[in-house]
Amino acid sequence: MAKEKKREGVDPKRSMRLLWRLELSPRRGPKPSLSIDAIVSAAIDIADDEGVDAISMRRLGERLGTGTMTLYTYVPAKSDLLDLMYDRVVGEHEVSFPEDATLRERMEILARGQWDLHQRHHWIAHMPWTRVPLGPNVLDAYERAISAVHGVGLSGREMNEVLTLISSYVHGAARLAIEAITLPSTTSIDDTEWWAGVSPVLEEIWDPRRFPMLSSPQMAQAWDQAVEGEDYLLAGIVNSFEFGLARVLDGIEAFIQRRSRSTIGAAGDDPIPHG
Repeated sequence: MAKEKKREGVDPKRSMRLLWRLELSPRRGPKPSLSIDAIVSAAIDIADDEGVDAISMRRLGERLGTGTMTLYTYVPAKSDLLDLMYDRVVGEHEVSFPEDATLRERMEILARGQWDLHQRHHWIAHMPWTRVPLGPNVLDAYERAISAVHGVGLSGREMNEVLTLISSYVHGAARLAIEAITLPSTTSIDDTEWWAGVSPVLEEIWDPRRFPMLSSPQMAQAWDQAVEGEDYLLAGIVNSFEFGLARVLDGIEAFIQRRSRSTIGAAGDDPIPHG
């Protein structure tokens, strides 16, 4: 039992060696019938169809036609498998920037690439985010991301903070979008039915004296943004994502301009406008 618990535990060194395909120990005997790549592909298929909680070594064994214990000889723990899955999907799309792309365009390309990744693989929005697996695809992606904000007068820490701001914004917005997509199936009630139940009671209890701001003329069309035949909640979230992304990029541009002016001013030169 103690051995089983150790095998299932989180081991960052073991995970890193798997991510970089560094053998943990020499393999003996006949040529392996499976590969780590095949196992990871099967796990991603399950997660895309049913969510990450549906993944188990038993389920993978059934899909791949092999025993659970055999899988453990390739991937010792589910935590390792999740790291491998995350690194794999990050490598699906190599972001590139046109030579004449502006700083804002490069940052927007990064943000939309991350948004698209979340839409293709809903499960990554629920993965632990503070310990990203540092596999080859993740580090290659970070190298490309740094190139988007390199050479604009920021320190290494500031470049990292800018990229973290963009990623954090996209991650939060994507989680809301994925929730809007998955809620009808997980609650067995769609948005139309939900609103049909909420609206009559809301009208009954509504008191403009209690909610003067919400009842003001300025708020009359605040949530009137969906088009006919479009999912109301999802459309609102997508609109909010577009609005918020533009404001995030506005803020980063303004920060870099202020940073540049302050650096030039400290050197005794006249500030150069950056439009």
